[in-house]
Amino acid sequence: MANNVRYRIKKFVKKLILQKSIRIAAVLLMTYGPAGVVGKIIKLLTSKWLLNVLIKRLT
Repeated sequence: MANNVRYRIKKFVKKLILQKSIRIAAVLLMTYGPAGVVGKIIKLLTSKWLLNVLIKRLT
């Protein structure tokens, strides 16, 4: 009986840790991925740089 309870507790803890780690990984990907804040800042800076280069070439 005690072994069965330990097995169930271990299984539950592993499942809980897996769920938490997947959630943390998803949050990090959304935050620091291409669609995240850092990605948006990089896109904004590169688009301004690209616009400046195009304006200089046109004038």
